[in-house]
Amino acid sequence: MPARILSSLAIILSLLVTSTAQAQLKIGDPAPPIKVSKFIKGTPVTSFEPGKVYVIELWATWCGPCIRAMPHLSELQQKYRDQGVTFIGTSVQERDVEQAKVEPFVTEAGEMMSYTVAMDDRSDGGDGAMVETWLRASGERGIPKTFLVDQKGRLVWIGRPSKIEPILKEVLAGTYDLEKQMAMATQLAEFKGQIQEARKAEDWDKAIALYDEGAQRFPDMVDDWMMQKFQTQLSSKNDVAAAYETAEELMKSSEDAMTLGAVAWTIATRRNLEPRNLDLAKRVAQKAVELTNSSDPSVIDTLARVHFLQGDIDKAIELQTQVVEISHGPLKTRFQKTLDEYKAAKK
Repeated sequence: MPARILSSLAIILSLLVTSTAQAQLKIGDPAPPIKVSKFIKGTPVTSFEPGKVYVIELWATWCGPCIRAMPHLSELQQKYRDQGVTFIGTSVQERDVEQAKVEPFVTEAGEMMSYTVAMDDRSDGGDGAMVETWLRASGERGIPKTFLVDQKGRLVWIGRPSKIEPILKEVLAGTYDLEKQMAMATQLAEFKGQIQEARKAEDWDKAIALYDEGAQRFPDMVDDWMMQKFQTQLSSKNDVAAAYETAEELMKSSEDAMTLGAVAWTIATRRNLEPRNLDLAKRVAQKAVELTNSSDPSVIDTLARVHFLQGDIDKAIELQTQVVEISHGPLKTRFQKTLDEYKAAKK
């Protein structure tokens, strides 16, 4: 399976908010210990120091959205380092227990990962200590997943890396309303249970109605609810027309380039999608590019792919050349292969 298809699947996994077990780790609880096998980069962190803030980012070498988030995390680390914030990227869910690809990946990434990096502890041969005590314990499933630990060592937020900065600012300023977030987290857990039951029963109409309700009740997660609605309409209900309507709605309302990029890539590359609306995919991808001021290589890569699929190979090459020029580390290598593909097609 091509790397970019895996990337899209990883996005979908990261947006699945239902869980098969009730969360044992909740907002407001003391953060679990950091248990890793090795620190690859940065100063090792063995415990949470009072008065300091920590961001725990769970990622994998195969996860496209994780890789895409790395420059943003590096920027945030540099921006908030002097305020006592430490970012720790921990590789999890690698396909081999030894995690042999991680160190070479980090070396190649260079400045793209300008923060502390570690590998999960899988000494027992299982899925990993960080997966069990952070990801699954909190009722989460997909990556990338970001956890924020405050100055008192409490877990105060869980979400996507692209959403963390406003919360981080509030925590640093002492204005973060933890009690409110704890209450909301309880309500959200109950609501997720309703969605889980609807999906188990394959009652897709009810699930879609719940996603619409979620967008109203939990507006901070509106992009997530809409993305799940889009995927359910497309994959489970097989209602392509309705999925395209949701994509149009997302394009008009969303300000999140990652979400829009995932929608555009899905429309452009999903197997056996009929009819395939490449014009819609192009408009969605174009907005994602505009939202990032043409600075995010991943969304430009998506737009280039749509042009290529439409037969505009020259434009695809132009855009993909730009992608390669602004990329670093493993991303640059991957995007160069795509550029070579386009040039070969032109010949």
